[in-house]
Amino acid sequence: MDYEITELPKFSDERGYLVEYLKAGELEDSMKSFGQIYLSTIAPGHTRGNHFHRHKHEFFGLMTGKVTLVVEDVDTGRREEHELDSGGDHIYRVRVGPGVAHAITNTSDELVVLCSYTDKEYDRDNLDQEAYALT
Repeated sequence: MDYEITELPKFSDERGYLVEYLKAGELEDSMKSFGQIYLSTIAPGHTRGNHFHRHKHEFFGLMTGKVTLVVEDVDTGRREEHELDSGGDHIYRVRVGPGVAHAITNTSDELVVLCSYTDKEYDRDNLDQEAYALT
């Protein structure tokens, strides 16, 4: 299944913290054309995702809160579930490849904030995603 969870260190001082979210050297050549960066939130008890992409790679950075991440390979049905928490001295970055259904559910009492990158720009007239019920 084409996904990966990476713990990224927080570099902290009295001002707050900085996270080096994604570097060009971490991307495969096929992912190096710029797509888009976006921020999203998830209200407590709600879910984003429940879909998969045919061609896109997405990176989700959990900036605040706690979530349950469910991923499933749409071809094999292999399914995994992960509990992720933004607390501590790192954040989680999740990379999801094509053909991997994903759903992110806010399991905390606070608003979850995600910082995300995809290697292809969103195009309402040519969607690269299909609904997939995981939760």
